[in-house]
Amino acid sequence: MRKNGQAWPDNFAQWRAALNPEKRAELAAHNARAQWGPLKQLPKKADDGPWNWPVDIDRYDRFPGLTPIEERMLTRYAEAYRFYRYGRTMDFGTELDRLVRPLNDTFDYTGIKNKQRRYTLFFFLREIEKRGRSYWGWTTDEWIDTINARVKARQHAVAIAYLLCTFSDLHRLKGDHVVYSCLARKVFGREHTKRISDRVQGLLSEWGYSGRGTTSQVMRTIFECLLFVRSPHLKDITLDDLRTVIGRRPPRTGTYCAYAISRVLTKIGSFAEPMEIERPFIVKAELPNITDGVPAEWAHLCRR
Repeated sequence: MRKNGQAWPDNFAQWRAALNPEKRAELAAHNARAQWGPLKQLPKKADDGPWNWPVDIDRYDRFPGLTPIEERMLTRYAEAYRFYRYGRTMDFGTELDRLVRPLNDTFDYTGIKNKQRRYTLFFFLREIEKRGRSYWGWTTDEWIDTINARVKARQHAVAIAYLLCTFSDLHRLKGDHVVYSCLARKVFGREHTKRISDRVQGLLSEWGYSGRGTTSQVMRTIFECLLFVRSPHLKDITLDDLRTVIGRRPPRTGTYCAYAISRVLTKIGSFAEPMEIERPFIVKAELPNITDGVPAEWAHLCRR
């Protein structure tokens, strides 16, 4: 670091040089725990082959409560956070490993940046301390409150809820139209979601669906369906799944582009035949007040 063009003196250089190898290794382990480990190589994401859930939750201790040691360490951190919020790293050792390790493993899979990782982990620890129990025991409403409160790295908080704690009410989150595409990339991988987008958009272009809004709406619903069935494969979406996903939306957007989506899924073999087009509007020519007093022959001609 420099100030006014001059380098700051390193007051710890002589101290570090005097450490023996064992002390240096201990110091490195201490710093690694404070940052919750170095960034690992990202694992393989989804492809056209068999799909296994990327986070094995059975290997974790999912006790919803907190042990006395965990309560004490979380209280200690919460008190420290109130006095000095930014730039703080705390070495919790192994006392909070049961809570931190599942979060860290999931972040390794989603590929969070180091700086966002630290602050997001701290945020989850404060949420655990506030509720007095681990995230394994949070209700759906508590997850929604946590996700909506986390503005920075919000999508990674959604990924924790979805991948680690089987959270499924994505349609209840603020800005859910952004959630689906971002979460699909984190769960299934950028390359796989791009292959799906190219395939779907190619079919839509062949059939004359060229509007950008239409394409965006179709892809949003496609990713929403994949996340709903928890699979990266379009063939795993059923007609009932599509209807369920569409039915969760307001009436105006509920049927928007539904037929185009069903045509795509029929083309790739998911459906036997596409959905029927529903026409909710009223045929005005059939209204009695329109044809009252009109000769039958003229009324028949007008309807034609």
